[in-house]
Order: sequence, then structure tokens, then C-alpha cells
Amino acid sequence: MEFFDNLLDKLKNFSISKALPTIIIAVVGFVLVYVLMKIYDKAMAKSKADQAIFRFFRGLVRALLIIIVILIAASSLGVDVSALIAVLSVLTLAISLAVQGTLSNLAGGIMLLTAKPFKVGDLIESGDHLGTVVGTSLVYTKLLTVDNREVSIPNSDLAAARITNYSAMDKRRVDLTFTASYDYAIDDVKAVLAKAAENTPCVIKEEPIFAAVNKYRESDIEYVLRAYVKPSEYWDGYFGITENVKRAYETYGISVTYPHLNLHLPDGNGRR
Repeated sequence: MEFFDNLLDKLKNFSISKALPTIIIAVVGFVLVYVLMKIYDKAMAKSKADQAIFRFFRGLVRALLIIIVILIAASSLGVDVSALIAVLSVLTLAISLAVQGTLSNLAGGIMLLTAKPFKVGDLIESGDHLGTVVGTSLVYTKLLTVDNREVSIPNSDLAAARITNYSAMDKRRVDLTFTASYDYAIDDVKAVLAKAAENTPCVIKEEPIFAAVNKYRESDIEYVLRAYVKPSEYWDGYFGITENVKRAYETYGISVTYPHLNLHLPDGNGRR
């Protein structure tokens, strides 16, 4: 390689007096790199930047500065570094093409860590995946699903998808539907439904409980019931209210009408 052949030729005529400027440039350069890294560390410590992003860019900046120092030092020896720069450019291009998918995930990770649509511990839904975030990195985000499976999603997929964060707010609404016979007054059924939700321990009592007619069906009336719970207690509220409505129906004598069919069979005389 031309660069190394040129470097070997220079080293054949090596002397302390000739190499002293190069040594000084290298020492000063590495000291400057050290100082710049310290300044970078202090700046990042005061900022709110994510630590994963901080570590990634720190390594990238440090490697770039060291390469610049080496090139400047080699140039001071009279070595032609243009060939080495060309080789490094081609090598960088080849590496970037080889790890294109990883770079895409890396870019997605930086976007997620910067935008922060979720944090560890949040319950999120994205595409076909629903689970609690248990870990984030620059390449993958790990979710723990409700059936206790760990799913690693590439950040490029996650950054391009729609993300629903169920833990972002301090409360979450539970929407349920129930039916009751036409035989019962609407206000009575609404009161029973509201009472059932109110008697559920995890329902936030300070928030209004909403009960109303949702639709009229062939054999019964469908009601909607809405109440608020903490995001971490959503399923406790969902199943708790559902069970309490059945108990309240039994207590207040409200029944659910089931679809039925009346059959009239003719007797021996042809009468029905």
C-alpha cells in the first residue's frame, strides 16, 4: 500500500531531530483530544440527553479526533496521506453498506431516545405488539407481553410505526357494555351500573362514572359504562367492574334477556 510504503521510507531516515515536530504534534493532539472529551463529558452531564446517545456519540467523536491527529502527525513527517484518506473513505462506504440494517436500527434508536414516546415500565402498543417496555437500546426495544413473553423489536420498525402509550397519563378510562331487558326502567339500570362501578375498589372515585343507553337491540337494551382507573390497575378495574355488575344485577333483580325462539307444533288434528 502506497501510504505504508511511503511511511517505511520515512522511517528509514528516522532521527530524533526530524521526528521531534511529529512527536510534539501527536502529543499535543492527543492532549487536545483528552481535553475535548472532558469538555464533552461535562456538557453532556449538565444536559438531559439520554446516556445511550451520549455514549454512542462520545465514541464516534473520540475515534474521529484520533484519526485526525494520526493523519496530521503522519503528514508532518512528509507522508502522503491522501491515499490513506481515499482508502478510509472506501472502507467506510463498504462498512455502511454491509451494516445498513443495523444503521437503520441505530437511527431509529436515536429518534426514539430523543423523542421519548415511552420509557421503561410503560405499557405500549405498536402494530401487533402489546407489552411493557423492559429495556431500550440503540438497536432494539424489549417488550414483556401480557402472557409473559419477551419481544425484541428493531428500533427502525418501532420508529416508523404508530405507538400508543397507555401509561403516559395518570389515569385510564375503562369502557364496558352491558345489556338489560326492556322490562326495566332505563334510569334504574343506569343507577345499578354506576353503583357497580363505584363499588369496585380500584375505580377513581373523584372522576365521574358515566352510564347511558348505547343502542336498542331486538330483545334487549345495550348500555355503556365508563369509569377511570390508574393505568397499572386497568385489568383489575376491567374485570372487577364486570364481576360487580353481575352481582348488582342479582341484588336488584335485573335480568338479561337471551335470544329465544318459540316453536308451535301442530297436534293430531292439524291445529297448532
